[in-house]
Amino acid sequence: MTVIKSDTDTDEHVTQPTDTNVTMDDATPTPTVTTTTATTAKDDKDAKDAKDADTPKVKPVKLTPPELGDLSKEGMFKVEDRDKYTATFRWVLKGIKKRIENEEDRVYSPIWKVCDEEWRLLLFPNGNRVNSISIYLEAADHKSMPRNWSKYVRFGITLYDQNNDSKKIEQEADKRLNADATDWGFREYLQLRDAHKKGTGFVKDDTMVFDCTINFDPFLNDKFRYDSKKATGFVGIKNQGATCYLNSLLQTLFHLNYFRKMVFKMKTDDVRDATKNIPLALQRLFWKMTYSDKSVSTKELTKSFGWDVVDSFMQHDVQELARVLLDNMERKMKDTEADGTIQKLFEGKEKSYVKCEQVGYESSNVQPFLDLQLTVKGSKTIEASLAKYIEEELLTGDNQYKTDNHGKQDAKKGSIIVKFPPVLMLHLTRFEYDYRKDAMYKVNDRFEFPEVLNLAPYQEGYKEGDVDDYTLFSVLVHSGDLTGGHYFAFIKPKIDSPHFLKFDDRRVFKVHDCDAIEDNFGGDKVRSYIYPHKKQKNIFKKFSNAYMLVYIHKSKRDEILHTIKEDEIPHHLSTRFEEEDREAERVAREKAEAPKYVHIKVATLDILKNHHFTDLVDFNTVKEYKLYKTEQLLALKKKIEQD
Repeated sequence: MTVIKSDTDTDEHVTQPTDTNVTMDDATPTPTVTTTTATTAKDDKDAKDAKDADTPKVKPVKLTPPELGDLSKEGMFKVEDRDKYTATFRWVLKGIKKRIENEEDRVYSPIWKVCDEEWRLLLFPNGNRVNSISIYLEAADHKSMPRNWSKYVRFGITLYDQNNDSKKIEQEADKRLNADATDWGFREYLQLRDAHKKGTGFVKDDTMVFDCTINFDPFLNDKFRYDSKKATGFVGIKNQGATCYLNSLLQTLFHLNYFRKMVFKMKTDDVRDATKNIPLALQRLFWKMTYSDKSVSTKELTKSFGWDVVDSFMQHDVQELARVLLDNMERKMKDTEADGTIQKLFEGKEKSYVKCEQVGYESSNVQPFLDLQLTVKGSKTIEASLAKYIEEELLTGDNQYKTDNHGKQDAKKGSIIVKFPPVLMLHLTRFEYDYRKDAMYKVNDRFEFPEVLNLAPYQEGYKEGDVDDYTLFSVLVHSGDLTGGHYFAFIKPKIDSPHFLKFDDRRVFKVHDCDAIEDNFGGDKVRSYIYPHKKQKNIFKKFSNAYMLVYIHKSKRDEILHTIKEDEIPHHLSTRFEEEDREAERVAREKAEAPKYVHIKVATLDILKNHHFTDLVDFNTVKEYKLYKTEQLLALKKKIEQD
């Protein structure tokens, strides 16, 4: 293991006395994180200048968390890179007892670098004017920072109990730092008496072990220059006012590559106006989402729905919209190469039945479905809700079933899935009617769903041990309450995608799987961002939760998500849409430049002589001249003379 010794500093360090509880807002495009007693540490004018330049830099050493590895040597070691923007470093600090006895004010860790920014930990082993260990994350190159420097950082600091890993101390915070406030951390991290209590391992063999996990969200750090296409390969969709629910559904359908390919194969050659034809509008939208570098508009598509401006500011039901859209696509795909696509991808079979076992009677009816609606209230997991969906009802007593040939009989009534479709859309009933209050309300109860779901137990003919796995493809989330809110989607668009992408209207950015799954179970508990497996109680009720789930059959993922090659998009569509875009750009350019020009019609003497009607002249026959408003009359005269 490569070792880097850390230097110490003894300058004064003053902290603002106010402790702050920082909680990220649930409506922001980042995960909800609860932080405790996060404060800033403010230096004196002469503080820490002497040794900043001598603080050693980190040499990466790969460890496997949570193993502490060799603690015999002091230094800062790299533990892991979770992704490009998240890294964990370990600080092994020796000689802690001597530092305490000498009443050393502060200890600096070696410097490490994440996303081209240099950082270090600042430890107060005797507390920063409190009877607790104080520790802060600090921007190491603060002296050379420009005045406009700003960085949004999420971080967590762990102190290990070297005798018992389960008793480690974990604190996390988020903060936008700037040139005037270059550090943030925990003034009361761990009480001194607890840190040195007999039997604990926070200080063992005169050693303390800290981990610091630091994350930079590229979107939050540069919202104005963030480029979704460059960062993720995909673009967002503009919100017309309240069309976020539509955007989430369209992104889900678009990334079902087989469906998109079939949409491109629909016949629309004889249609000229996309605002009056849903297939053409959808083709054009999908084509733009494929090739555009910026977010695209859905105005043509919503106009093809027959919506006006008012409709664009009203939220419609996602389930109803999905059914109407797919039904329209099914009709338009008939007698084309795409015929049968909707049934192939989305159609399952459900059997409703009544059984009278005593007389061997059964009445059943098999119906197709495009989606299933699952109850959230009273079901803690998706498996429990599916079990409730196929639960049998006993018809006995006064409620016996009347058969044609056997009279009234005790019976079992229920539904069973005959066949699940390759792409399964599950709508969760987050909105229900309260009969006592005579009003609708949103169900924010916790409802867990896995990334891999075995649907064999809910199908006809199931035998114990059968497996029919589906993998999670998309999570549509509603954030808000009954009166309003916001929709966005988490999608894993490629077969080999290492993580989910969050599609939030115009913005697309990478997130961890736990952001897409655990964070959207609902209920009152949230996952820690820095510590993904740590559960903690939130200080407010969570109103963001999954509203619709899309699963894909494991054996069909390769076919459905297979990357579309450029030659699989009909050439005539690309040619047409490119020409339409050029024409639209020309019209837009002329419209933008129109205020710079003046249009003058000039009637010559010959025109006046040859005009024999009551009006002065027929202006439809008069030549028009286009001039800049800044040009003089002489320029007009020259143009007339040239003609």
